[in-house]
Order: sequence, then structure tokens, then C-alpha cells
Amino acid sequence: MSWWSDHWLLWLLVACYTLILFHHARLGRASTGKHGGLAGFYVGGRSLGGLVVGVSFFATFASTNTYVGNAGKAYEYGVAWLVTLPFMVLFTLLSWTLVAPRMRQFASHWDALTLPDFLAARFSDRAKAVRLGTATVVVFSSILYLIAIFKGAGNLFEQFLDVPYWAAVVITLGFVVAYTSIGGFISVVRTDVVQGGLMLIGALMIFY
Repeated sequence: MSWWSDHWLLWLLVACYTLILFHHARLGRASTGKHGGLAGFYVGGRSLGGLVVGVSFFATFASTNTYVGNAGKAYEYGVAWLVTLPFMVLFTLLSWTLVAPRMRQFASHWDALTLPDFLAARFSDRAKAVRLGTATVVVFSSILYLIAIFKGAGNLFEQFLDVPYWAAVVITLGFVVAYTSIGGFISVVRTDVVQGGLMLIGALMIFY
């Protein structure tokens, strides 16, 4: 009973957030059905604007990697770790201003849904090898990224809710797979917009 009295507010917030996740999944599923096909699921029919996609990118990029990983490394190494921040901002700016607009145009022209699709269409004479090589890099990089994400989430659940680490990772993985599989890209972007707002509020509250 004392455990519940100590953690009831946090669990209530987790429950509310879970309801938001599956509300977005339902909306995403309806929208995906409207756009139809794989394009509706993977890229939302290319109907989302730059603002919401940008917030989604921010929420994905500045996730537990930043709030747990980078914060921990900054504490370990001191002010020197802050040197990484301007480079992150610079390369993000370059990718969004120089690379992203042209890639979006080309991807739309070739009806490419993924990076392997895009590069296979761009280098059609070596499409099979390019697709396989790109997919291998994407999968390998994604695994490393997701390990960091779920490790951070597991540590946070363990710390704040007294949930065993392995159970926290499994629960987080289950929720993410569920709402992503149900609602597709639009569900993910909607959720990321909420998360981006929460992260911004949290970052400001740190200074307070």
C-alpha cells in the first residue's frame, strides 16, 4: 500500500500518456486508411507539413539519448562535452536546409518510401547492391539507436516507478511497437509532437 501511495501520481501520468498514444494510433490508422497503401503507412501520404515533421525530428533526436545519455556524459566530462552541441546544431541545420528539400523532391518523383528505395532509384544500374547495402546500414544503425533509447527508458522506469529494469524495457517496447504498428507514420508524428512539447517544458523546468 505504501508503494502505491508513493507512486500513484506517476502511474496516473503514465496511464494518461498511454491513452494519448493509442488515441494517436487510432487517428493514424484512420488517416492511413484514407491515404491508402504503403505510402499512407510509411510517410502519411506525404501530407504532413514541415513544422510537425520538424518537431517530430526534434523529439526523436533529443530523446533519452540527450536527456539521459548526453546529460550523463556532460556530468562525467564537464564543460568540454558541450563542444558537441554546436556541431549537432550545425549538422542538423545543414541536413534540413541542403539535403532534405532535394531528397524530398527526388523521393516524391520516384515514389520512394524509404532510404533504400530512394538510393536504389537514384543508382538504378546497381539497384540491388545499393538497396541491400543501405538497408544493412539502416538496420545496424537503428539497432544501436534503439538500444540507447530503450536502455534510457528502462533506467527511468526503474528509477522513478521501482519497476524492474527488464520489465520496464519490455513494457516500453510493447507500447512503442503497438502504437507504431497500428497508426504508422502519422501516429508516430502526433506522439512526437506531444513528446517534443513535454521535453521543452522539462528542459525549461530544469533551469527553474
